Amino acid sequence: MSAPYSMDLRLKVLEDASLKTQKEVAHKWGISTRTLHRWIQRKNKGKIEVFSNSIRKPQKLDPFLLKEYVKQNPDLTIKQIADHFNVWPQAVFYRLNKLKYTYKKRLSLQREVSRKERNLS
Repeated sequence: MSAPYSMDLRLKVLEDASLKTQKEVAHKWGISTRTLHRWIQRKNKGKIEVFSNSIRKPQKLDPFLLKEYVKQNPDLTIKQIADHFNVWPQAVFYRLNKLKYTYKKRLSLQREVSRKERNLS
């Protein structure tokens, strides 16, 4: 996401907008006419300040708790872990990837082990 325009630029553009058409002002300052229209609407409401979208929701899945739970229950699937924490399986998968924790059940390796065991018997 790109950074918002600065307040000094907004004020200069809005000053210019009172003298010329919106299309001319937008072209001169290199902004879209829709952006200029929004700024004018905000000025009319008295709120020109820059909005900050950097506030994020707290994460539902604590990485420390997840790691401990996986260590205690290594045989569970991602869906079972997600049910335990009451989140989507994608959230568990994403968090495990963020922790650089591979959680893949390799059936091919299990088959090889069972073949070796059969050959030894």
